[in-house]
Amino acid sequence: MSFTVQRGEDFHTSNQLILLRDDGGRLEATVAPASGGEVSSLKWKGQELLYRANQFDSPPAGGWRGRAPLLWPAVGRNFGPRRHQEVVAGGADPSEGSFLYKRKEWPIRIHGFASRQAWQLVDAGVAADASDFAFVRLRLDSDAKTREMYPFDFHLEVEHRLTAETLLSTYRLTALTDGLFASFGNHITLVLPGGPDAFDATRVRLSAADPCLLELVPPGLTTGRVAAMRSDLADGTAQLGDSALLDAVTAGFTAAPARLELRHPLLPPLVVSQWGSHLVLPPANPGDEPVKLPLNAQHFHFVLWGNRELQFFCPEPWYGLPNSLNTREGVVILGAGETAEWVMEVRITESPESP
Repeated sequence: MSFTVQRGEDFHTSNQLILLRDDGGRLEATVAPASGGEVSSLKWKGQELLYRANQFDSPPAGGWRGRAPLLWPAVGRNFGPRRHQEVVAGGADPSEGSFLYKRKEWPIRIHGFASRQAWQLVDAGVAADASDFAFVRLRLDSDAKTREMYPFDFHLEVEHRLTAETLLSTYRLTALTDGLFASFGNHITLVLPGGPDAFDATRVRLSAADPCLLELVPPGLTTGRVAAMRSDLADGTAQLGDSALLDAVTAGFTAAPARLELRHPLLPPLVVSQWGSHLVLPPANPGDEPVKLPLNAQHFHFVLWGNRELQFFCPEPWYGLPNSLNTREGVVILGAGETAEWVMEVRITESPESP
């Protein structure tokens, strides 16, 4: 097995692009450091899997940007009391939220700010050992601009790793100040070929034993109550033609990794997984191994969102929920020097695979 890493740029924006390729011709990914460090294209045997891949212009009014942006330090919308009142009263943009910290209401956009930052390229290359893979490593550091929105100092790194069948994105967050809290997620957006009718033939399966949908209320918040139990999401008969699954927050995971399997008639079987850990650094005693604690599986969610006419579907893996920055539920909380990891894996195979 061999891999190639190539560097180029987008013709229209001059954005640097880094191409990771399996030379066997199966999986290929493009990473755009200046566009939030995201995976901007993902191809299987030449077939593009991401919606609006490598299109860095703004979508039409009301449209979705697509690709696979990181959601950090927030997932979904967050509203402190003042901002919530303004949005509910009408006239205020619900995409512009806030969170309370030390008696101050800090501004935070929907899904945070990491996806709108330029990330620094740290390294890219090919591993030449028994587990060959291509990789690119990127980094985002706190600065004066981020501290206006998020009052913590941090290092945030990602390694996008490509193997013959998987794309593995590992995000590592290191707190430089005490009390940092954050959620993680990814808005991966798949293009579903075959026209709107393909949604009716597409099946979704979750690894949760008793999956459910959480109740949603305007402006895009959960109530903590279960809206519906969905056994069809556990047995793989759930159909994307069901409109309830195109704007839904799923729950019920009890173990990591949490997985979503997608079966589309014109695509290979595809599995999106997430897991993570909290690393307590430095060790309590010299020579000890760092304490590694798994993230709480009950805070894993997949947020399902899509559009039949535009033919995209987002199986968004989230650690946390809307308003987690205010409730402090579904966040990692780190002391200075501590680290957390959150991982998203996209696995594509030619043979059926079950969560």
